Amino acid sequence: MGALEAVDTPSAKRLKLDSVKVHRSGKVFELPAGSTVQDALEGEQAIAARLDNVIVPLSQPIVGTDCKVEGVPLASSDGIRTLVETLKFMLKIAKQETSPQLAITVGKPIGSAYYCSLTEKDTGKPYLPTKELIDKFKAAMIKLIDEKLPLCYQMVSCQQAVSNIDTGAGFTAKILKDRNMPQMEVVECRGLYHTPQVPLMTNTSMVPKESFNLSLFKEGFFLEHFRQDGRTGKVIHPPQDDLLNEMLYKEFTTRQKWVQDVELFTVAQLNTAIREGKTKKVIQAAEANCDRQFVELAAGVQSRANCKLVLIAGPSSSGKTTFAKRLQVQLESLGFKPEVLSVDSFYKAWQDITSEGMHKVDWESLDSLNLAQLNEVLLTLLAGKEALIPEYDMKISMPMDKSHWQKMQLDQGGKGLIIMEGIHCLNPALTSAVPKDQKFQIAIAPIPALQLDAFHVLSGTTIRMLRRMVRDYLNRGRPVLATLRQWPSIAAGEVNNIYPHQRNADAVMNSEIAYEMSVLKVHVEPLLRTVKPSEPEYSEVRRLLHTLEQFIAMPTNVIPPQSLLREFIGGSWYYDFGGWYKSY
Repeated sequence: MGALEAVDTPSAKRLKLDSVKVHRSGKVFELPAGSTVQDALEGEQAIAARLDNVIVPLSQPIVGTDCKVEGVPLASSDGIRTLVETLKFMLKIAKQETSPQLAITVGKPIGSAYYCSLTEKDTGKPYLPTKELIDKFKAAMIKLIDEKLPLCYQMVSCQQAVSNIDTGAGFTAKILKDRNMPQMEVVECRGLYHTPQVPLMTNTSMVPKESFNLSLFKEGFFLEHFRQDGRTGKVIHPPQDDLLNEMLYKEFTTRQKWVQDVELFTVAQLNTAIREGKTKKVIQAAEANCDRQFVELAAGVQSRANCKLVLIAGPSSSGKTTFAKRLQVQLESLGFKPEVLSVDSFYKAWQDITSEGMHKVDWESLDSLNLAQLNEVLLTLLAGKEALIPEYDMKISMPMDKSHWQKMQLDQGGKGLIIMEGIHCLNPALTSAVPKDQKFQIAIAPIPALQLDAFHVLSGTTIRMLRRMVRDYLNRGRPVLATLRQWPSIAAGEVNNIYPHQRNADAVMNSEIAYEMSVLKVHVEPLLRTVKPSEPEYSEVRRLLHTLEQFIAMPTNVIPPQSLLREFIGGSWYYDFGGWYKSY
């Protein structure tokens, strides 16, 4: 499948140039040359398409002689991305038509919505929106749907794109100039351009009116949108968690102010710093900001007179292991005598979890843990007594013989602490026997504020995926395709077991390292390019490569060994790679 290659064959055997063979839903049929994927879908309810495992807009022409086409429904992860990308452009048009004197920036997702802020174009000063204003934005977006406007993909010169887009906040145009490309793809509507990170719908009428809402929040407003329910597969408007939103907003805006102050707010600023030989300065600033968080978190623990148990939870590849060990060192500098305990030591034998075999165990379920044993150990330690800590053998999915168990006892001078990390650590059911006032709970995750342009902020999930791929490969020799295939189940486990309990956190550790995409790029781009187009995961590979292409690579030999990033690329003081690649 793919583009036609010129070969010297008898005319009777040459492939026909006036048609294309399409594989769809187990059927094969021919379409005239120049057909689009929408023609191939024959009226199927889809908002985008998968063309040879690449997500494309429905207007995408089919180039070649043989291809596979599938529709992308709204109720799918790719469908939600397409919806959000379309809503962002429609919001841009609505803002321009109702308040052209303002510029809009779409930031990080907070809960089930994107946080948007406004500034005055002339002065750059923040502009506080009113309910009346965002109601006008929403009414204008509804009108765009009613008008059934085409969203047209075009190739234009970079100079033309910059000239069109420079009417906004300004930094998108600077980012486009930094890319140094003669031509670029944009989506046009009402004379405005949008630079997409993922495909858009091809007409405003395709957006369901009930799929979005605008609501005031803090100094800006939320762009709320449909999300896919992981349990039912349907699209829903999930309820907002005010307490969690407040916590995430505070951390995001803190990071946003810091990156603005040190001029690492946009990918163009990061790339310029690397290009101008300021790599060490960038690393020093990012690591100093990370150190500041450790100092503040340790001070928070110290301020709790009764605190005896520090609990750390976060999604996959947040940096929990290194964070726990670095926090231990920081607390030791304050005179504490902390001991690190892993939740993984308390898994049940697989036979006590399921009768279907060890490969059927849901390791991310709370039921897979021996909670009675865990709580007994915690109470024994907190009472000042010696406890035996079990060892678990993941290869056979069973606890090891007691001869392998380790003794542990807290310091008797009143400075003893337990630090425990695991995905369930913010779930009260995990440590139900320990009084709440003896706990200090920390949520950890990368929460970036790096803007790719005015409408796209770097995704924390993207960072975690790339970290996981690199670590899996270096630590276990695991192909990147295996990590990609496992990721949906990892994400589902996070939705069920981590995110519902984040609101219980007393503090947040933002584990994003401001320069890390430029370092991960060196490691993960070659791995991603090993995935063949025939694999269903290829569409995700293309999305990740598109994101990485916007960053200039940074050498890894100058990354300090105490950095959280070293947990994933090797060479850490705190994380011992046990795989084949130990000398990195």
